Amino acid sequence: LPIWNILIWKLLYKKIDLYLSNSFIHTDYLGLGLGLKNVVTFSNDGEANELLSHPIRTQKNEVTFMYGGSLRKGMRVYETLDCVKELKIEGYPIKLIIGGFGPLKEQIIDFVSSDKVLKEIVSFHDAKSWNEIPEIYKKSDVVINLAEWSPYGGVIYEGVKSGTGIISTKYYNSTRHFIYPNFNGYIVY
Repeated sequence: LPIWNILIWKLLYKKIDLYLSNSFIHTDYLGLGLGLKNVVTFSNDGEANELLSHPIRTQKNEVTFMYGGSLRKGMRVYETLDCVKELKIEGYPIKLIIGGFGPLKEQIIDFVSSDKVLKEIVSFHDAKSWNEIPEIYKKSDVVINLAEWSPYGGVIYEGVKSGTGIISTKYYNSTRHFIYPNFNGYIVY
């Protein structure tokens, strides 16, 4: 940043007691970029109690993955479907729940329904409201999101609260805050 920008920010906002940021990228900009110390990241914790009360996952004969996040370009949904299909063909007992919304949803539904393997293992959870979201996590063992970029990543945060394992990319900004590799998840590069 040009030095003038930083000076203007500091002059204009030096009386502010606390900056509230709704994504980690904003927290980084304010804290690391501008050097502000009074920055807090906040998120929607509406269903936190219900997620935290989910039962501990037990070992079973099948692993249920959940794709959470927007169904849009850059979220690597098709790559996720290709990977799940390949694992099923190799004999792994897996299922995938897609719980997201977005402009590619109908196209993805058509893609899954036209593929012999995918239509057997992929289901869509069409939540009608945010109150139904905890049910998707309760049915899932592992949350997978391979986004090319996301400024926050509530799916990762919710998955951790629910007790699922997580597979994510380093480009999902919440990954670095909530995933401890080989403990509660894996970071895919």
